[in-house]
Amino acid sequence: MSDNNLTRDDLILLMDSYRNHFAMNQTLLSQLTKLVDQQTHMIKKCDIIISKQSQTCSGLEKATLELKDSNSKIDGMQNKIVERVDNHNLSSVKDHNSLKNKIYLGWIGMGTIILSLLGLIMRSIKII
Repeated sequence: MSDNNLTRDDLILLMDSYRNHFAMNQTLLSQLTKLVDQQTHMIKKCDIIISKQSQTCSGLEKATLELKDSNSKIDGMQNKIVERVDNHNLSSVKDHNSLKNKIYLGWIGMGTIILSLLGLIMRSIKII
């Protein structure tokens, strides 16, 4: 036989090779289909995770804004309290100084009265 002619055994072998090749391609196709299904499922899960992360981030942004507002309100209240305490301390110092001056006036007045009485007593002793 010549090299260009195929025998029946060669054709059967070629057909078996095509059949095996077709079966292998079907197996590869089914495996690729499973892989695509798994990747699609993973992508869906990733979308779910991303949406949950997005919700978490938006919740954190809202909480941050609320904390920022609360912090600014607390700062304003603290400034008002400091101002009131300063005013109270100033008025306390004024009241203290006023009270101290009144006590000094009382002592001076009592001293004047005592000195006047002593002067009268000494005059009355000299007169008698």
